[in-house]
Amino acid sequence: MAVFLFLIIMQDKAHSQPDTLWTKSHYGVAYNALSMQVIRTSDEGFASCGSAYGGDEERRDVDFGIVKTDSLGRYEWSGIYEGTPNGGHQNDNAFCLSQLSDDGYYLAGKSGGGYIGMVVRIDSTGEELWTDYFGGEDGFIIFEACTIDEDDNFLGVSQNNILKLNSDGEEIWRQEYGETGSEWFYSIDRTSDDGYILGGTTRSLGEGGDMYVVKIDADGEIEWERSYGTENADFCSEIVATDDGGYCLVGSSRFGVTNNIYPIMVRIDAEGEEIWQQVYSDYPRGDVFKDVVQTADGGFAAAGYGQTDYYLLRTNADGEVLWRTYYDLAFDRCYSIILLEDGGYLLGGGSTDYGTWLVRTEPDPLFDSVPGLLDPAYPSDFIVEAAFPNPFNCMVTIPYRMRVSSEVKIIVFNSFGRRVVLLLSEIRSPGSHQVSWISESNPSGTYMVSVSTGSLSSMTQVTLVK
Repeated sequence: MAVFLFLIIMQDKAHSQPDTLWTKSHYGVAYNALSMQVIRTSDEGFASCGSAYGGDEERRDVDFGIVKTDSLGRYEWSGIYEGTPNGGHQNDNAFCLSQLSDDGYYLAGKSGGGYIGMVVRIDSTGEELWTDYFGGEDGFIIFEACTIDEDDNFLGVSQNNILKLNSDGEEIWRQEYGETGSEWFYSIDRTSDDGYILGGTTRSLGEGGDMYVVKIDADGEIEWERSYGTENADFCSEIVATDDGGYCLVGSSRFGVTNNIYPIMVRIDAEGEEIWQQVYSDYPRGDVFKDVVQTADGGFAAAGYGQTDYYLLRTNADGEVLWRTYYDLAFDRCYSIILLEDGGYLLGGGSTDYGTWLVRTEPDPLFDSVPGLLDPAYPSDFIVEAAFPNPFNCMVTIPYRMRVSSEVKIIVFNSFGRRVVLLLSEIRSPGSHQVSWISESNPSGTYMVSVSTGSLSSMTQVTLVK
């Protein structure tokens, strides 16, 4: 045992982990302990959703809650949204949120003690625009994760279902996969072909419960489905797209004999074929992964919790441990990780003693050890360079550079602000890139090209002359 512990300590010290830069907590009558998701917002701040208590002391129902902070985690505003589909007292929990192109938000989760899904749309200051409910007599609906498409339509997963709603909350379509009660989705991510990747767990495939992934097209039709895992009960809590077109899954694995829980990470290619699998069973602390990001060197940073701590583990491109660390306050649950422009991380979750809790780390020491990251091709910020040729007759090229791996979206608008074409919506690796627009059917005139990644965006003007 002593030798084993020594090796683990040496392994973790081979690469130093980043120190904490700051921590922020937001707790009080307006907000409860657990924050279920934290996202980066368009103004470089953060938004966190979860459970909230109303201000009426006689009414102790739990409602949807959101807290908005600036880039340093400082409080800006919060909102509480009561769900009453059946009247009376309710127990509402927001499990996910997405930001829209108008800087407003969708919050989604469950309402009441039954199986009723609830979606709330708010504006950029937290004012409620509408609330709608799904499920109940119409079926079992609890929104576990959500995203948006290019038109700000809402897509949410619940059990083995996915629902697509328009921006007014009206249902566009609904799809069901697998068997009710046997499959359950906990993650959804948009893919570069305008489809979606869904991650969760299955009891009908694999052995004793496996991680479950379904790739669907833009209309919800299945392209492929796979299960992954060990001979134990395996659970997928998050799936994200990687810069090579594949995906990374994280979650937990419960060993049947000992009943110990260990974090698990699985890497698959664009067609769902498994590349590698890692179960991190060297620390028997009951750790689980809840979220993951790909790092600039092709590795991964996975966050979650163990016992009562925030948990952060850094790997190389093959899933091998480079370092790990824990952040301990009280009864803590970390659900989100965000990779920031300087190579640091934002961890988000909650604590019974501290409410919504954000942990901002210093830059990952491995960040600047990646060959080339200090070269001009890897700027400290996201940079969009001058389009060329401009004016143009048929084809114009828009070059851009980025320091961290992230999804890049490039959209062309006409002079009336109407979208002409989506040129790109894909994960791109650090470095220099460019995209070209071939305009054969559009009239002469001025067009605006929007280039965005994460919370950063830029507009450039191009002129078409025929």
